[in-house]
Parts: sequence; C-alpha cells; structure tokens
Amino acid sequence: MSILSFEKEDSTIRMLIRKIKMDLIMLPFELTELPNKSILKKISLGSKLNWIFIPGGPGLGEQYLETFLQDNKILKANVFIYRFPRYNSKFSDEEIFSNIKNDLLYLLENLENVVLVGHSFGGMLLQTLRLKNEYYKKIILLCSAPSLACFDYASLSFENFSNAEKKLITDLQLIYDQDKSDFNFKKLYKAWAPYYVTSNYYSTYLKMLDNCEFDSEFYEWGVRYFYNFFKNHSKIPENCIVLNSMKDQICPVSLFDNYSSFCEIHALDVSSHFPWVENSELFIKSLQNIEHIVDCASNL
Repeated sequence: MSILSFEKEDSTIRMLIRKIKMDLIMLPFELTELPNKSILKKISLGSKLNWIFIPGGPGLGEQYLETFLQDNKILKANVFIYRFPRYNSKFSDEEIFSNIKNDLLYLLENLENVVLVGHSFGGMLLQTLRLKNEYYKKIILLCSAPSLACFDYASLSFENFSNAEKKLITDLQLIYDQDKSDFNFKKLYKAWAPYYVTSNYYSTYLKMLDNCEFDSEFYEWGVRYFYNFFKNHSKIPENCIVLNSMKDQICPVSLFDNYSSFCEIHALDVSSHFPWVENSELFIKSLQNIEHIVDCASNL
C-alpha cells in the first residue's frame, strides 16, 4: 500500500472520530464535560451554526448569561454556554490558562460552523488564544476591551460614585482582602453595581447575580496572572465583530476606536456592561442582526 493510501485512510479515520465527537456533543444532554474539566452547557438546538457564549468575570460564573439566553431563545442557531472549570490549586497559573485554551480548542476541532461570543473577560480571553480563522465562522467581543485601559475607566468612574457607594465598595473590599471567600466576593461584586449599570437598574443587576456560582480563587487567578498575560499577548482576532455599549463605565465602545480596521464595530446606545439588563429588546435585535450577517456570510 502506498504512503498516499495510508494518509487517505488516516484522514478518513480522523474525520470519523471528529464526527463521533460532534454527535456526542449534539446529543440531547444538557452538559458535556470537556477533557480539562470545563463544561459545555446546551441552551437550545437550531440551525447548523453553533454559537458558544463564554462568560465574563473571572470568577462570576456563567449563570447570569445562561438565564438570559434560556429565557429569551433569541437565536436560530444551536446555542451553548461555556463553563470555566473551578479553580484548582494543584495546577499552576500557566496550566490553568493552558487547560482552558485546550478545552476551547477541543470544541473548535470537534464542532463545525462555530461562532464564539466572549462577554467582558470572556472576550479578553479570546484575544489571547490566537485561534486559527479556519476554526470558527466569527468571533464576537461583547462588552469587552482590547487593552487594560478598561481599568483606567473603572478608576475614573469610581470618582463619580456617591459617597455612600464609595464607602460600601471600600468597606467590602477590606472585608474581602481579609477573607477571600466566595461569599465575600459575591457581596463585593454586588457592591460594584455602579461600575456595571446605572442606578435605575441596580435591583435587576442584583437579582441577576443571585444565582451565580462565584469562584473567588478564579478571580484571584485573573488578577494575579491573566491580566498581565493579556497585556502582553492580546490581539484582535481575524473575522471579528465588536458589540459594546456606547456609555459602558468600564468598556465603552470607544476603546476600539483605533481598531476599526481590524474588526467590525457595532455600538449599543445603552450604558450597561450587561446591556440586556438595560434594554433587552435592543440587545436581542443586535444579536439577531449579527446572526443574519453570519448566516449570509456562511451560506448555510
């Protein structure tokens, strides 16, 4: 048998294995555990495109995004949400990043027609992976940032908070610094409401966070390792759409003003870092418009 015959047979076997893995992911099970303990959660089944939402944080959990997607059924596509593995101290910081990257690559290698949507930190993560364009149809950076300038915006925003808001955040930060538990992290994240939404939507924001499974150690990994890695390794992906709020307190769409030649920019006329909290109808319509763009480009 010739070398070419072996290569053809090997290629056929690889395609068959990929088809089996893809069929397993598409089975009517809600959860699929990935090789490095990440979880792919199925939200709904639809067309041939596979939209995978990657939540923000780090350490926030995916439930805040999952609830919105489950309640609204806004896309025609198959919709999934990615769950980060909980922090595990047996892994080094570099291994944690590598495990996440490898699980996402596993999905891209075993699912076809993938659209990746990274919210906030999730979008920053996608900018560090240097994914091959052939692996996905589109990457959507949702209320994310191309640099650490978002932290400068956060500092400026803090100066405009009321004295009561500043005191609450400062007090809870001190408590968290003394005991970095999930419970204290959740209380602190709730106190950060002025960064993320305007006062009219505080109650909706707080309710949204009630069911989130916080992971303070994963948050600390982000502070200790990821943001510095992002600073040195981030790059706007090819075939990318930015969808940011115009008046987001930490990630306004203007952060991408110097990147318009690298990506397609869509601006939402809202102030929230969680735009569906402020105007779900506008946010849904924007996602549906992007889905139409992707569908047309994909010819599926």
